[in-house]
Amino acid sequence: MTRKSLACVLLGAAIAGCGVEKLAIKNYEGPDRPVEQVALLKPQMFIRIHSIDGDISKSFVTWKQFGSTDADMAFVPGIHRFAVSHRDSSAQSRSIMEIQQELLAGHRYLLRGTLGQNQTWMPQILDVTDRPDYRCISAPRC
Repeated sequence: MTRKSLACVLLGAAIAGCGVEKLAIKNYEGPDRPVEQVALLKPQMFIRIHSIDGDISKSFVTWKQFGSTDADMAFVPGIHRFAVSHRDSSAQSRSIMEIQQELLAGHRYLLRGTLGQNQTWMPQILDVTDRPDYRCISAPRC
């Protein structure tokens, strides 16, 4: 084995041994809190969040800001309100819809879309704390 090959193998092993830290977008004031004290919400791809708790400065578009990263949004426990819309080839929501949910400390949630009557898109927040298989962000429906 050449020195170059050995260096590549060692570099690959070092990278594999380093865990990739998940991105968490903090949606509360004050110092960082341990994961047990916050609720984590993952918006599914193609969801646009227009406001969080009435604050339009917290708006963003998941397909532009998350891409394929594994991102969560951290919240203090309590009732939170989201104004959202959706864009994908199977269903569209041209209007902004509001959804409200009590988020619990130590829980993980998925903000996703579901098809209602007449193929109308409706927002849905699922508690997926015990369902890691539901925490996808790229598929239209998990």
